[in-house]
Amino acid sequence: MRKSISLFLVCLMAPIMLFAQTKLSPNQILDATSQKIYSAKGIHATFATTVHQGTSSEHVLDGTFDILATKYLIQTTAACTWFNGKELWNHIIGSDEVTLVTPTPEEIISSSPLAFLNIYQKGYNLVSKNVTINGKKAWEITMRAQDKKLEPSIVIVNVNQSTYEPMKLRVRHNGDWTQIDIKTYKVGVNFSPDHFNFPAKDYPKCEIIDMR
Repeated sequence: MRKSISLFLVCLMAPIMLFAQTKLSPNQILDATSQKIYSAKGIHATFATTVHQGTSSEHVLDGTFDILATKYLIQTTAACTWFNGKELWNHIIGSDEVTLVTPTPEEIISSSPLAFLNIYQKGYNLVSKNVTINGKKAWEITMRAQDKKLEPSIVIVNVNQSTYEPMKLRVRHNGDWTQIDIKTYKVGVNFSPDHFNFPAKDYPKCEIIDMR
C-alpha cells in the first residue's frame, strides 16, 4: 500500500513584478503566488502543524520543506518525502522501509506543499479579504468546494501582501481542521543536484520497496 504524507502545505516565493492594481481577485493572488514559487531559485522553510478536532487542538509535528520548481523534500518528525520531479520516495520515521513510486498526479497533490496551488483552479469557489497577521498585511483566501462530497471541503490560505509569501494554511478534511504555520522562509537557496533524491547511504538499514 502506497504511503504518502498529506501536507497541504504550505507555500513560498521570490520577487516578481506585479501589476498596478488596486484590487486583485483571489485567482490573481494565487496565480502570482504560484509564479513566485515556481520561478524561485530554491526555497527552504520551517513550519508547525496543529490539528483541531471539535473544540480541542493539538500540536502534532514540526518540519521543514525545500522546493525547487516542481521538486520538493519534506522532513517532519513523522516522515520524510523526496520528489525529484519524476520519482517519489517516502520514509516513515522508525520504519526500516522506504517506498519508491512513480506518483500519479493525485499522489503528487496529496504529498506536495504546493497542493493548494493546484486545487484552487477547479471545483472551488474563491473569496478573499484583507487581514493582519503578526502586524503584517495579508490576504485571506477561502476556497470552498462546490461539491459537498469533495475533500478537502475548505482550504484557507493567508498570503503576505508585500512579498506574496504564504504565511498560514488551514485545511478542513472530514470535519477536522489542520493548520500549518510557516515559521521561517528563505529564498535563493542552492541545492545540490541530488538533494531531492532519496539518500540511500544515510539509511543503510532501510529496504527500498520499489512500486514503480
